[in-house]
Amino acid sequence: MDQDLRERLPQKLLPFWDRLASLDVAIMEGIQDSAGGDVGAFAETRSVLLRSLCESLEGIEDTALREETLQALVRRNANLLALGSEALADAAVQSAAGVHQRRAITAYGAQES
Repeated sequence: MDQDLRERLPQKLLPFWDRLASLDVAIMEGIQDSAGGDVGAFAETRSVLLRSLCESLEGIEDTALREETLQALVRRNANLLALGSEALADAAVQSAAGVHQRRAITAYGAQES
């Protein structure tokens, strides 16, 4: 679907579109990686690039193409949001488990004394 859209975009927008796609992949991989990598830096770069792309969309006279492009960008954002939310929820569960483990260890240590 995005490939079909990409083929219909004006040539001047393709570098924005392709760079966004590569940043999306890097962010998704960074979110899924336990180390996290440079997700913050990628997200900042993506935000600037996304803003530039949206400003460039004004030059597209075909309103249907503009709308379809914006909908595709919204879908990409929603996918990143869902993945980030899931990772955050997982981190919260792991953090809570760690707190419980530390409390159990402390309680056990107190009983030993």
